Amino acid sequence: MKKLLAGVLVVLFVLGFTACGNQKDKPFQVDIFWGTFSDEYLKTVRSSVGSKLNGFVNLEYTMHDCRNDQSLQNDYIAQVMSRGTDLFIVNVVSPDDANIPKFVDKASEKDIPVIFFGREVSDEIILSYDKCVYIGTDPNGQEDLLGEHVFEVISKNFDEYDLNGDDSLQYVIFKDGLADMDTVVKQANKQFEEDEMGTLVAIEKDQVCDGTAEDAKSKMAAIIDQFPMGASGSVEVVICSNVEIAEGVIEALNDVEWNEGDSKSTVAVFSIGGGETARTLIYAYKMSGTIQEDSGATAAAIVSFIRASKDGTSWYGVLETFDDVENNKILIPYSKFG
Repeated sequence: MKKLLAGVLVVLFVLGFTACGNQKDKPFQVDIFWGTFSDEYLKTVRSSVGSKLNGFVNLEYTMHDCRNDQSLQNDYIAQVMSRGTDLFIVNVVSPDDANIPKFVDKASEKDIPVIFFGREVSDEIILSYDKCVYIGTDPNGQEDLLGEHVFEVISKNFDEYDLNGDDSLQYVIFKDGLADMDTVVKQANKQFEEDEMGTLVAIEKDQVCDGTAEDAKSKMAAIIDQFPMGASGSVEVVICSNVEIAEGVIEALNDVEWNEGDSKSTVAVFSIGGGETARTLIYAYKMSGTIQEDSGATAAAIVSFIRASKDGTSWYGVLETFDDVENNKILIPYSKFG
């Protein structure tokens, strides 16, 4: 349900952002600060934003690679603040950095709008300036969504994934840190039971990894040694908390000639996130599915605010087009892939 802004903020957006017009003889300048150019998800957002902005008339933009260095990002922002710009768009490296609220204060003094995206900054920072918004992904519910996706993918060809034909699916979870991957299983099993299909059954305790492919590969190899592939009771589904872990799991499976693109020797592997890496693995039939941040929707949201700023129209009108808005933060849901 759409959460409307408080009345006072509505007025501020209507009155404040309509004043963001620019001189017709001067190109509208946009400066976009990326936490890093190397992040796969950000690559897709950057490509989409750049493609869309290239179609604008009388607009110039500069993309800054901050190389995962908050100090470098602070320096770049200070340089642009001194040089001048019409719009700041920032994917912060460290959301808790003490310089971020100071930057917003300076932007407010100069009447320059600010868009944060990706890594989330505090509500206090966003609400400190009436020309400041955040665009990001809602992390809540991603495990439930992956559980739905696990059910949807497997239920289409249950017998294909039920390798030993016992009407259940032996699974193992690979996770980093405190990821709540059990919710994935609960959601999937809820739907399997509603459809009177076999359920997911754990064959081993959750594997807690350091987040790297190497560690996941080692742990998956040990499980394969304990439960040889193709034998009764072998792993049939692997649920991973990120794509790096999924890569390691798949490498271990490849070492015993499984998940090499042959559907006859394939374990269902799922992950959260992963961008182009996950999509490549899925296209190669090595991985079954993922849920990921919607880079296209994020880019479209960013560009919609750029257009409104350039045209001197109200940002409030843009905010109204989104379903999930609270405290001037737009939360875009994850999407399923696979």
